[in-house]
Order: sequence, then C-alpha cells, then structure tokens
Amino acid sequence: MFTADLSSKGTGGSGQIAVSGLPFTPGTYGANLLANYSILVDNLDAARYQCHIQILQSDTTAGLIASGSTTGSHTGLTWAQIGNSSVFRCGLTYLSV
Repeated sequence: MFTADLSSKGTGGSGQIAVSGLPFTPGTYGANLLANYSILVDNLDAARYQCHIQILQSDTTAGLIASGSTTGSHTGLTWAQIGNSSVFRCGLTYLSV
C-alpha cells in the first residue's frame, strides 16, 4: 500500500509518474502487469479517466496510467497532469513467479 497526498509538487519535474521501490519484482509475462489493486486519484490538473497502476516487467517500479477521454487509449500519467494537491492512494497485490 502507498499513499501520497501532495501539498506542493515542486518544480522541474517531467515524464511519467511512477512508484518505485516495490518489495520484489514480478516475473516476465510478455507484457506489463495490471495487478490486483484499488486506487484513488484526486485533484489532477488535467481531465484524466480510468486511472490504473501497471507494474513494469522484471522491475520494482509501477507506472500510473490513465486515459485522456472516456474512449481513448491509456498513456502514462505525467508530471504536467498532477497538481499541488493531487492525491494518490493504492493497495495492490501481485506475485513473483
């Protein structure tokens, strides 16, 4: 489980939002893993839909992904799309194979 309640996102950031330092790496599945999880994302600076967390193959990093529309494809949630009061809360379960 992780929680991040921002009071200031700071300056100079860029790229995709990710959570690093997961306790172990999942196996290689041929695609990134959508883990069994629940996630709350509030107070973004851009309209994003269907937020998910995706654990990267053979890594201890999980990327936050979202869609820009109700029917669009998912891409990484970026630094520019979060705000000074954004909230991320997640509990997840995944396996090491």
